[in-house]
Amino acid sequence: MTSARLPRHRPLLSYFLLAFLISWGGVFIVLATTNFDLSPLKSFEGGLIFLAMLLGPSLSGLFCTMRLEGWPGLRQLAARLVRWRVGTRWYLVALLTIPAILLAILWLSSALSAPSFAPRFQWMLFAVGLIAGSFEEIGWTGFATPRLCARLPIDMAGLMLG
Repeated sequence: MTSARLPRHRPLLSYFLLAFLISWGGVFIVLATTNFDLSPLKSFEGGLIFLAMLLGPSLSGLFCTMRLEGWPGLRQLAARLVRWRVGTRWYLVALLTIPAILLAILWLSSALSAPSFAPRFQWMLFAVGLIAGSFEEIGWTGFATPRLCARLPIDMAGLMLG
């Protein structure tokens, strides 16, 4: 089987291979420029690593969708990304659970260990996190999840994707 036919015959395998190749390949390239020495890693290089990790799942999802379903598939993917399937309460739970746990851990750490662990809110990081997380979900939720759920029970699909 040639690599050009892989997305059509093995869409999930193609998606995961491409996502990890783009993400980790980008990380490898950036780290190779520093001779794999992380101590002088500057914010620009860290930003490139972040970008590679973000682009892997999203570009793979878009590419595999295009190969399998063409432009109609991309339009359907875009429609699925903005369709709300549960109430606002559940979106808030999904968005705020991890930040709440992180805040609790930081407050506890600052109280028991060192004040330097005290949480400091930064709007810019919050905005970047929301945008990055949403962009990354094009691949994970938009492409991989529906295909996994078609083959596995939802809990196993979630566990496998996680």
